[in-house]
Amino acid sequence: MSATKLTKEEAAKLLDYRRNLIVNTVRMKDTDRIPWIFSDGPWDAHDAGYTIEQEINDPHILLESVLYNQREYDFDSHMTPTQRNPMWIAQPFGQSTSGYKIDDETGMLHVDDVAHVYPEHYDIFLENPTKFWWSCFMATKYPNLKAMKPSDLREVFRRQNVQQQVHAETFERLGNEYGVPGLFYKAQFASPFVEQAFDWFRGIKGTTQDLHRIPDKMEECAKLYHEVYNKPALEAVKKHQLPNDPMRTVDLTTTMLSQTFMNRKQIEKYLWPYYEEFFNAVVEADATMLIFSEGSIKPYWPYLKNIPAGHVFIHLEQDDIYESVEALPNIVFGGGMSTSLLGRGTPDECAARAEQLINDLKGHIILSEDKIMTYPEDARPENLKAVTEVVHASARK
Repeated sequence: MSATKLTKEEAAKLLDYRRNLIVNTVRMKDTDRIPWIFSDGPWDAHDAGYTIEQEINDPHILLESVLYNQREYDFDSHMTPTQRNPMWIAQPFGQSTSGYKIDDETGMLHVDDVAHVYPEHYDIFLENPTKFWWSCFMATKYPNLKAMKPSDLREVFRRQNVQQQVHAETFERLGNEYGVPGLFYKAQFASPFVEQAFDWFRGIKGTTQDLHRIPDKMEECAKLYHEVYNKPALEAVKKHQLPNDPMRTVDLTTTMLSQTFMNRKQIEKYLWPYYEEFFNAVVEADATMLIFSEGSIKPYWPYLKNIPAGHVFIHLEQDDIYESVEALPNIVFGGGMSTSLLGRGTPDECAARAEQLINDLKGHIILSEDKIMTYPEDARPENLKAVTEVVHASARK
């Protein structure tokens, strides 16, 4: 099954249907079928006939890859249709590709664990967070920044402007031509400091060392980060100040990954108190929340059991979806379709798996791949089409 470009009226009707389908599934209300979403990654470039190098260096190619992907497989939504590392913006600043290993001939993509700030910079963060980002993070990650000529800066800003325009066009065309809403489009974002340290500026090794060597400093930074960056987002959710946009399906989004290299005491000190505030804000506002997880989230299971049903959607990576639903029937989970099956199985096997998940777990899951779709071997096109056929055929007439 493939999607065709719709009239404006047809797209608006389908957009409303799909948005309600996703929202009501997260709310754990009855729906006529389960949603089927795509966990976007560089796989879509391969499938559309491009390379990873082309996709991360030209936002127009990313746009074409996403739209090709939607036409071919008719998903209900896309997890991250515009989120690829925009190297064509970063390289003029002096960020090399040394941290990235890309081999389009073999389909390999590898990202090194890199630190862009160091422990002595935390005092600057505690003194002035804005100064920290510019004088520590940006200055290290982009060594050419201070010496760049005005003409060079204008070119970077031109590229950034093009990038933003194309990203906006991506969501606009998904909605207006194919009736596809975003997932966390225009939602608020909140994240514990340690998650950001791992993901943005210290890396796994650096963050792990800091938690052991300077735990009190990390706790100070975590509290300040929460006050400066998270609380305004939570207040916006609680006061219902988010845009009333038909493309938006959830109100708040966050990530979960750093639990994979932290012990329980560290989780209870540096992570869970902040996640708990996120959940409390969402429940208080009768809002919804999307969590994109990597690795296992089992360390959080004892805490997640207490969240009222109908507010939280967690996209799984490593954890078994049946086991997760059984342990946390109050949470809606995304996943179920493994890349090992999609990449090496047959259309009949993939269709049978999708049908089994629909019959067993409807009302508790949003069907998706079990990780970011990256390599050509992560899925065969005919297998994704087989799943789409099953999902659409399952709709209650």
